[in-house]
Amino acid sequence: PLNFEASDIVYTFQGFGGAGAEVIDNPDASGLNTSAKVVSSTKEFGSETWGGVFIDTAQPIDFSGSQEIKLKIWSPQAGASILLKFENPDNPDDNLEVPDITTVANQWEELNYDFSGIENFTNISRVVIFCDFGNAGDESTYYFDDIRIGN
Repeated sequence: PLNFEASDIVYTFQGFGGAGAEVIDNPDASGLNTSAKVVSSTKEFGSETWGGVFIDTAQPIDFSGSQEIKLKIWSPQAGASILLKFENPDNPDDNLEVPDITTVANQWEELNYDFSGIENFTNISRVVIFCDFGNAGDESTYYFDDIRIGN
């Protein structure tokens, strides 16, 4: 799982299309997510509709046990598309992306993604997140945490 709590790990996100991200103190430690650290992601005003961020893992992700992915998200709006993608950084054709939609605003919720078929790809070690996918950036900030496989 990626929970962003380890003080001895530097979590380096790369943004693209006008989006950026960084690990910060949890600004709303309540409800489903009372952890100390989360990722803050913002798409600059006018940024690309496909703007997002990614992080590479040290080792390929093992999807042999489960292809269900869970992600905690805090969105400033209900109805925002949060697209999650896993890929092989050396072969971008080895990838799978799945959308989900937020249902609440200004509180934590957990989104569930079915990545069935991803076990057929090799060396998947890049996690890509697109907040408010399909819309140009408007300076809205999203927070995410606890990306994990299965339960």
